[in-house]
Amino acid sequence: MSDELITLFCKEMKPDQEAKLFKLGFLFVYEAIIILGALAFLIDSRFGFWAGGLVVASLIVRGVKSKVEKRRVHEALVSAFDTFRGARPEVKRSDIYGHPFFSIQFASKEDMIDAFESGQLSEFRTSIARLYSYGVFRISRGFDETYVGWEADYTAAISSDPENNAWEKEMQRLRDLHYPSCIKEAEQGGDGDAEEFV
Repeated sequence: MSDELITLFCKEMKPDQEAKLFKLGFLFVYEAIIILGALAFLIDSRFGFWAGGLVVASLIVRGVKSKVEKRRVHEALVSAFDTFRGARPEVKRSDIYGHPFFSIQFASKEDMIDAFESGQLSEFRTSIARLYSYGVFRISRGFDETYVGWEADYTAAISSDPENNAWEKEMQRLRDLHYPSCIKEAEQGGDGDAEEFV
């Protein structure tokens, strides 16, 4: 898809409006595919070509949706870490039980701590929470921060004292200290309720 179309979606449409549009569109397309498939089976096989065309169109639209989402997340990352002294972190998005999960990885533990202390990590986390404020996404369950080599630190902490994991306690201390416990978004959602992220 062209960059102009993706830029138009990113600038002109709010994420919650976009999500509703895509959901309604996919529902309509899937219903049309089922109806056309039944008509192809019962009446004329030419309806099958229309159903196939809708399948291809839905795959193209899914690709556009994915690119729009990637662009928005990238823009939030660039905005939050514009003045960051260390190497810009990498963001990986995955899905856990159908909900988005973001893992941000820094080049070193020092870079991660610097991002916590400068407020840039909190700014990015808040941007992600606002982008996904519609639906049931909860930032506390959909965001994680790590650094290259964290596995060795975690293993060392477990090996030295399995009952009292110092690594997990340090990460929780940083989160409690630098993340707001609750972010209240003043913008109205589609149903008129203010969204809350924890």
